[in-house]
Amino acid sequence: MDSFAVHGCDEIIIFEWWQDGELWLGTKDYYILRWSSEKARFCIGDANNVSFSNEEEFIMFSDAVVALANVYS
Repeated sequence: MDSFAVHGCDEIIIFEWWQDGELWLGTKDYYILRWSSEKARFCIGDANNVSFSNEEEFIMFSDAVVALANVYS
């Protein structure tokens, strides 16, 4: 499987983890791109991990998207 999707601003799925202070911004296969208010970063992780490590936490959305699209292939 190799699917990559960034959710649109009007998609309700973005708010699935809103109660946890997170926005679900996109996915690639089993990896999740989200905004974490606790970390104040865009993070790449999975359903159980906001981010896998500090290397998967980004200030810029574009950097997180590039990392998710290229590194996790």
